[in-house]
Amino acid sequence: MTYSNSTMEIPAKIVINGDSDNCASNRFEDVEIEAGLTLRILDIQFEEDGFVEAPIERFGISCVLDGQFEGRVEGLSELVGDESQLRVFYWTGVRSVQLSYAAGPHLRNVQLLISPDLVREKYCGSQPILPELLQSAFDSDEGGYFLDVRGLPPGLRVVSEQAIRCVLPGALRQSYLHGKALELMSLGIDEIRQAEPSKQAILLSVTDVERVRQAREILLENRASPPTLSQLSRAVGLNEFKLKQGFRFVF
Repeated sequence: MTYSNSTMEIPAKIVINGDSDNCASNRFEDVEIEAGLTLRILDIQFEEDGFVEAPIERFGISCVLDGQFEGRVEGLSELVGDESQLRVFYWTGVRSVQLSYAAGPHLRNVQLLISPDLVREKYCGSQPILPELLQSAFDSDEGGYFLDVRGLPPGLRVVSEQAIRCVLPGALRQSYLHGKALELMSLGIDEIRQAEPSKQAILLSVTDVERVRQAREILLENRASPPTLSQLSRAVGLNEFKLKQGFRFVF
């Protein structure tokens, strides 16, 4: 789908809200590369504050070239996207993400949305190549939340720029973007595979999130004499590191 330069239409399965019908200009495009693999191109400038709500129960590689946004997943804390940023995420057990955009700044963001089954088929076989933290997310039957945020490597920036700027027509463009999508998938996974998890990398199961919320309730009920971190950790059955990570992520 390609949208007009003057009016942002509402694409199927994606809801865009603003105070008027002309809340944004330029392009919000989903290109289905193959079954389970979608290339999403955002080259967009909002004329007034607004938000986009879209399906998210997938593995994703997001390259933010320019601009900023804030996100919220199923009532969790706000997630901030910034320029020159690589964001690798895997949300399971959630239905959608709401992304908020401020009027004025131009956002250029290329995302690759991949079905979990396709990732398992390609990268979780007898010789899995995913980093340990992400592999744990795919191995979990319960599901949960994985996020790793780091600087955007030059190679991923180049491929993302090429995808945005492609002007080939019809089938030629589809073939070209197919190649770019595969490049993005390979380079993105290789980036997080070769390096240590970023300081912002996190993996929480659905149960972990419930325990973090339980910890908050304990704190609220015991404001006069709050438990220590160690006591709180034992009370909810989470180690101290994951409890601190969970508080930052959930609240």
